[in-house]
Amino acid sequence: MKLSQSERETLIGPAAVGVFVGILFAVCTVAFDSEYKALPETDLWGISGPMLSFLGGFLLAFVPLGMAPVLIGRIKSGAGNKYR
Repeated sequence: MKLSQSERETLIGPAAVGVFVGILFAVCTVAFDSEYKALPETDLWGISGPMLSFLGGFLLAFVPLGMAPVLIGRIKSGAGNKYR
């Protein structure tokens, strides 16, 4: 999916918000785990919780605020029809 300049500019803001929300979720996960002594025994398993929280927070903000408007705009303009 090749993005136009306008679409790339549309995605910058939601990507930044997604990174912020993802970091916030990851920090909250680490704080919750340390408060309630829920830290797992292995390092890999201990990192997976904050990583998944970051990914979830990023997707929670990026998909509805960034990708949805771009995809809806493409559907309305019929940009995908020339590749069929």
